[in-house]
Amino acid sequence: MGGQPRRIRLATLSAYCEYSASTLAVVFFVLLACATARGQLTFFPSDSNIPQAQSEDELDAYGLVYESKDPGGSIALGEKFLKEFPNSPFRAYVLVHEMYAYETLDNYDALIETGKKALGLYPGCHDVLLMLANAIASRLPSESAGRAKMLGEAKRYAVQDRGQLETLVRSSAVPRTEFRQYMRQAVAANAAVFGLIALQGGDVDTAIGEYERATAFSPHGVDYYRLGTAYQLRGQNEKAIGSLKRAVELGPSLISALAEKRILDLGRRTPQSVSTPSESSR
Repeated sequence: MGGQPRRIRLATLSAYCEYSASTLAVVFFVLLACATARGQLTFFPSDSNIPQAQSEDELDAYGLVYESKDPGGSIALGEKFLKEFPNSPFRAYVLVHEMYAYETLDNYDALIETGKKALGLYPGCHDVLLMLANAIASRLPSESAGRAKMLGEAKRYAVQDRGQLETLVRSSAVPRTEFRQYMRQAVAANAAVFGLIALQGGDVDTAIGEYERATAFSPHGVDYYRLGTAYQLRGQNEKAIGSLKRAVELGPSLISALAEKRILDLGRRTPQSVSTPSESSR
């Protein structure tokens, strides 16, 4: 390499940075837990912040982190990378991989701690802001004081994420069709997090608006399930059934099963008997 920094082509970087967006799960009814993974997003950095590996060893070490399919292995490889390459521009990406590994292991304290480290390196990273907002909002304590503080923190991350998306400019290296698809999914994911925050805070009207936005941009079964819940809380049972039927169609299987049961139960429940969201489980 002749001592020159190794600049990664965006196509290669995009492949490295592909990830499963965060799991958005919430308990909508007593003893009914809903959990699912959203579709994949691909993070596109701007031309100015495309990482440049200083050596092939650094690039290969990051490749091992990316390729790892084992959550524990991803974390171990990530920590090894951060120790061996403390000044690498790939540090933020490594921390994102660790966040998803911690999510798989249900270690949300470590996920949040790692996410805050990642934001220190890359303050405007959509991946990190979205995951932090969701992780905090979907696992709130029962105490009202603690809930309010954490809900406020989740909302701050969601607001910052929305601001980043509203100002995101397509890099010339990114095809328009890919960028357009990415933006639709990213906007939908952000709206879904706002919907979750609103439901957790008892703001049903805002939740309806956000979930309508999320499903319009990128339909997912979990978002239709939550939208149906919000409609039911408002006593709009016909709309609730329509949204739940879409949740059945889109799945995955757990969401379909929960939505089918919700449709059957709808006629036997009043809006007052439906609980607001509480702590979620995967």
